[in-house]
Amino acid sequence: MGNSAGHDPARKLGDTLEMGLLHYPPEVAACAILRAFPHSTTMKKTLYGIPNCDTVKKARTWLAENGQEFAFHDFKKQGLARETVASWLEQLDWEVLVNRKGTTWRKLPEERRAQVVDKAGALELMLEKPSVIKRPVLEGAGPLKVGFSADEYERTFGDWPA
Repeated sequence: MGNSAGHDPARKLGDTLEMGLLHYPPEVAACAILRAFPHSTTMKKTLYGIPNCDTVKKARTWLAENGQEFAFHDFKKQGLARETVASWLEQLDWEVLVNRKGTTWRKLPEERRAQVVDKAGALELMLEKPSVIKRPVLEGAGPLKVGFSADEYERTFGDWPA
């Protein structure tokens, strides 16, 4: 049984591209394509964090119990690429990503904390001390998500196939 015109993924992609998305910045075009194909199996989910963090444990448990495949990236052991953190900072404000309530931030000398006033300062600190990043960070499930809320994950994955 063939696909009807409305359910043909190749035609849908063609229609999406005909909307002129090639004239937009890549991140805008990517968002439009993701909206057109919200259940793309090519999108790999990656959960970034530290394994002994309670919030990360909750997120990992929720994803596993709800049949969501994901890769776990322990950024304390594996580090973080500058490009990855820079990409996060393009998607979210630095103040969302830097956990200024955590122990790592509080233990920083005042002079070091004073250097973190913008995206550039946050980038350097996050690369230097990944533990200062609010956890977990979930990439590849629509817009970047920081922290864990079962309700938010349910809204995100409620109609996604496992």
